[in-house]
Amino acid sequence: MERAKLYSNIIKYLITSLILLTTSSFSAESSWSSPAGEDQKILLESQAEISNDDFYDFAGNSIEFNTGLLYFALTLALILLVLYIYNWKNAKKEKPTILQSMSNLKSIMDNVGEGVIITDHQGIIETSNTSAQIILGYKIDEYENRLNIRDLVRIFCNDGRIPVEPPLTQAFKQKHIICNEEPHQLMVTPAGIEYFISYKAIPLMDNNGKITHGIFIFKDLNDKIAIHDQLKHSQKLESVGRLAGGIAHDFNNMIGAISGTSEVMMLQLSEDDKMMRYLRRIFATAQKASELTNRLLDFTRKSSSSSNTSFNLSQIVEEALDIIERSMDPKVEVIADFNDKNCPMVGNASAIENMVINLCLNANDAMPDGGKLYISINNRDLDDAWCTKNGPELIPGKYAILIVQDTGIGIPSTRIKNIFEPFYTTKDIGKGSGLGLAAVYSTVSEHSGIIQVSSEPGEGSEFRIYFPLSCSVKIQESGKNNQQSQSAELMQSDLDQASGIILLADDEEFMRDAGRMMLESLGYEIMLAENGQKAVEMYERNSDKIDIVILDMVMPRMNGREAFKKIISINPEAKIIIASGFSREGKINSLFNEGLRAFVKKPYRQAEIAQILQNVLSDIPIEQV
Repeated sequence: MERAKLYSNIIKYLITSLILLTTSSFSAESSWSSPAGEDQKILLESQAEISNDDFYDFAGNSIEFNTGLLYFALTLALILLVLYIYNWKNAKKEKPTILQSMSNLKSIMDNVGEGVIITDHQGIIETSNTSAQIILGYKIDEYENRLNIRDLVRIFCNDGRIPVEPPLTQAFKQKHIICNEEPHQLMVTPAGIEYFISYKAIPLMDNNGKITHGIFIFKDLNDKIAIHDQLKHSQKLESVGRLAGGIAHDFNNMIGAISGTSEVMMLQLSEDDKMMRYLRRIFATAQKASELTNRLLDFTRKSSSSSNTSFNLSQIVEEALDIIERSMDPKVEVIADFNDKNCPMVGNASAIENMVINLCLNANDAMPDGGKLYISINNRDLDDAWCTKNGPELIPGKYAILIVQDTGIGIPSTRIKNIFEPFYTTKDIGKGSGLGLAAVYSTVSEHSGIIQVSSEPGEGSEFRIYFPLSCSVKIQESGKNNQQSQSAELMQSDLDQASGIILLADDEEFMRDAGRMMLESLGYEIMLAENGQKAVEMYERNSDKIDIVILDMVMPRMNGREAFKKIISINPEAKIIIASGFSREGKINSLFNEGLRAFVKKPYRQAEIAQILQNVLSDIPIEQV
């Protein structure tokens, strides 16, 4: 178009100039002084017919046309006109190419993940890409060339919700790029949806420094922030878990002393003794406290088994349902739907069963007036994109999805982020320990899974758990008989038959005293050590007398594992039992290959430790009670 305008101006200029050149104030005689030939005569006659009075200049003088120069001027004008038409046609041919380039640019913009909005120098939107329209939830195309970007994009500081001057307005004022890469600014869409964004506002200027256009590029950071918050929350739970684990360990020792002492006293009294009633109440309370502590230890991840047993998730859930249905409120209907019954996993089947029970009992409490509890299992392949968005710690592959859904009172959105914290509960005071969901979270994490929660007050809750499947393991039939100890209560007459010398090492004095009373009541002689180093020294001096060594796992100066290795180096045939408030870990499991005879979980009951001691003395292999 610029070229056509240029040629038009050139033509106008030349025609005007040439007309001026062809006009002069002279007579007809001086123009053709010596006509030669008939043709010239005719021309002169024709010229004579044009009266000198017919044409005048601005001063009133008569003028005549120089015909030869006029013909030349007209010919030149015609040539330039042809050139103008030729270039005009070429411009018409180039126009579709320009339009095609604009279409290609629009296509490129639409395939960019960031939102892009292009405006004129006043901020009026000229075009935008698909991402911008999706994020803003607004069909910008319908308002192009009519809508100002400041009326569409509103940005606030996250702290205090203070409005921020539109980025393009800043860029136009300062005539340089305005950037914000940190997620501390919030964009609110016309629909009221909030996005944390990073952005760039770019002013475009001509050669004279005048603003011609503006480009606003922005990126939705909500998913990135969600992943960061999820990671931060996991780290917080892990820190709380370590603290809770230390407290629970000490608390567990105290419970062991209480339950052990009360049990020994009950064995010394007759059934009709008036003190027996009180001792039973003490013992029962200690057992409940022990269960509470075990749930807290489960949350710390230290009590989960790492024995890598294989099991079928659907079968474990079915076994849990047998317990659940007997414990649920009769007004609650349990509906199970297992679309996939082949769900091979590796891990702790008992922990998974307890997890299901906890979730279902939690759902039962959320339906005081009755309702429905839905439990389902589906297998699904999770790709890299899904894992990155929903659980950065997940590895793409085949997963079992366990869904526990209720129609209960629901959970407020402000509380969902806290429900997996230990001791946090939405129940009334006295109706919940706050450890059920903490233990659930621990079990899910220990099995390399994730748990998602969705809930609305009055609409019920849904817990969706993703467990990675292990297609290479052989599924074994699981059952209570294979998972629980077969030891039975021993009668007092049987307990009195025990004999031998036991070295008991524990760093807590009350645990040593309780253990001494319990073991002496069984008929054993007891030697006590306050730490691992002392136990090794005592064993080295009395290895020919000591029949069994019981080592606490967590002790100062030298822990149970280190003491075990020292004693085994002294006597490879030494009979050693490890006791711990935490369940067996990988480190303890490895000791069985080095000669460990048994493991017992604290606090242990007298009948349990009696059975283990008899088996160890008889060289009957038993690993854990």
